Amino acid sequence: MLAVLMTVGGGSPTAAAEPDVAEVVTDAVAQATTAHQALDAVEENPLVQRLLDQPGLTEEQARHRRVFFGRLEGFEPATATEAAALAWARGRLNDPALHDAAAPARLRAQAA
Repeated sequence: MLAVLMTVGGGSPTAAAEPDVAEVVTDAVAQATTAHQALDAVEENPLVQRLLDQPGLTEEQARHRRVFFGRLEGFEPATATEAAALAWARGRLNDPALHDAAAPARLRAQAA
């Protein structure tokens, strides 16, 4: 790294101290954590729950809506398509489900 030269008390030039990387990273993490904690939780939309609870949905339709609306607590994908869609929704582009030949070609292509 390039050190900046400074004159100390009219004397000879000396190298300026570089910031401690660990300290800079620790400060950045602390600031990010504080900012994240300051965010208010987003209230759940009652319409979403009504759509999820809608009578007459097949099991497949209900599962698709859970993935679409991000209601993934306790959700386990039952098919390669669900696993790929879930990986895509979570932004996990290196997930093996997105490279499975049984996954939809469109999801595999988007992840590539």
